[in-house]
This record gives sequence, C-alpha cells and structure tokens, in this order.
Amino acid sequence: MNWDALGASGEIIGAFAVLATLYYLTIQIKIQNQELDKSNKRTRAQLAVEINNSYIGAFNEVMCSKEFALVYKKGLENQLTDEIEVIQFSQFINRFFAVLESAVTIAKQHMLMSDDYDIEYLYDYPMINRLLQTKIGATWFEQEAPLTFSEEFLENIRKFHMKRVWN
Repeated sequence: MNWDALGASGEIIGAFAVLATLYYLTIQIKIQNQELDKSNKRTRAQLAVEINNSYIGAFNEVMCSKEFALVYKKGLENQLTDEIEVIQFSQFINRFFAVLESAVTIAKQHMLMSDDYDIEYLYDYPMINRLLQTKIGATWFEQEAPLTFSEEFLENIRKFHMKRVWN
C-alpha cells in the first residue's frame, strides 16, 4: 500500500471520527437542555409554593387568631381604637405588600404565573384597594411604604389604585 492511499484512508477515518464527535455533542446538548428545562420547571414550582406560603403566612393571623381577626375587621372598617391595633394592622398591610412585591418581581422575570396571571392582575388585585382605602392603609402607603418598597412598585400600585378609585 502506498502512502497516498494510507493518507486518504486516514482522512476518511478522521472525518468519521469528527462526525461521531459532533453526533455525541449534539446528544449531550439535547440532554443538557432537557435537564435545564426540568430544573426551570422545578424552580417555578418552588417559587409558586413559596409565594403561596408567604400569602398564607400574611393571612395566617387573620385565620388563626380571633383577636387579630377582630383587629383586621376593625382596620378595614376604620374603627381601630388603640395604638397596638394600629401597629398590628399596619404590619399586616406591610406583610401583604411584601408578598405582592415578591410575586411581581418573580412575574417580571417570567419565572412564575406566565400562564396564570400577568403583572397587571397582580397590581390590580382587589385587596390592594381595600387596604389602601382604609385610613391606616393610606397613611402607611404614604409614610412607611416608600422606606421599604421600590418606587416602580409603588408607582404601579398608585396607577392601578387610582384607576379603581375613579371607576
């Protein structure tokens, strides 16, 4: 066998090796993409559970404590009678808005609720208006909320709240 024939055979074998390597890499990329998709779905599920747990946590006192349920009711009716009740109701409002801002942040990253709710739904959530229409809620929103929440979040709350108030 001459050297030219041997070189040509080597090139053919090398070409098959390159094709086999490309095929292997294609399969590996496909598997990696499937695993990444599974990981993203797990993350979305975990975020959904965390948001739900936070929401439940925000309302847990209302559900489990008759004393706080009365404070909550009185707060919604603008009938809080002492400073402790005002603090409790303000902290409830703060907790509720913290959950809402978390949900909005996650939704903006397209990590959650893409099929269920959009960001406008979150900003237009009826409980927001119910809380902000209370004396304590309005005061909290103007005085305390800017210290804790982003300006963008608060501006969107204002926009949707005003839309509801005027409708």
